Amino acid sequence: MRISKISTSYTAFRFNKNNMALIPVIMVCLSFLLLLSSGCGQSKLEKLLDEGITLLDSGQYEEALVKFDLALEIDPEHAKTHYLRGIVYQSRQNFDQSIVDFSKAIKLQDDYTDAYYFRAGSYVMIRDYEAAINDYSKVIEQLPDSSDGYNKRGGLYAATGETQKAIDDLTKSINIEPSFQAYVIRASMYMMERNPIVALTDINFAIELKDSSAVAYKRRSQIYTMLGNTEKAKADSILADSLAMLGKR
Repeated sequence: MRISKISTSYTAFRFNKNNMALIPVIMVCLSFLLLLSSGCGQSKLEKLLDEGITLLDSGQYEEALVKFDLALEIDPEHAKTHYLRGIVYQSRQNFDQSIVDFSKAIKLQDDYTDAYYFRAGSYVMIRDYEAAINDYSKVIEQLPDSSDGYNKRGGLYAATGETQKAIDDLTKSINIEPSFQAYVIRASMYMMERNPIVALTDINFAIELKDSSAVAYKRRSQIYTMLGNTEKAKADSILADSLAMLGKR
């Protein structure tokens, strides 16, 4: 019995020594398996995102939401997935929940420009203009040549009565890329500043860009009224009403 025990003990010792020699090989194999498992998970996540984006683009929001929820089960800390789910919630007009997801995306990736941009849009919809202005400021900080960022922030300054800030931002937007909206809003700001001559110049540029807008002709009618040109004011007012009846805002 003693010999048997010694023999068994020796065999175990020899086996352990062999295991020691195999440890590097085993570790390499385990690492490979872990990488393979991670790669499969990542591949599945990307597949879910692609499917979700396709559904989102086609307006199938409920189905897209399911895909993004499943993707977050794989990786709850995936910034892009939170951003995309935020887009779904925003599209469904669930603005509060979209803000939660956009905020999570930004927390995970603080330079996520698109997340700031769309979160600003949700803040506008719940009338939190200060928060929206802050987010558009982040967009401008990260994309200083963004005409749209200045345009959107300028519009919010206009809505909150900060006329000069609005004019400054809209001017920067126009200098980068002239747009109908920027000219119309800046014209309105110049009207508030009692500067109808400059306002008229802006609204004429707006009409050059979009000559079938009821809003633009109505604004120009008001400018002509300020300038005392009642005949042109009446003509533009009639044209604006006609365009509005045709649904050409």
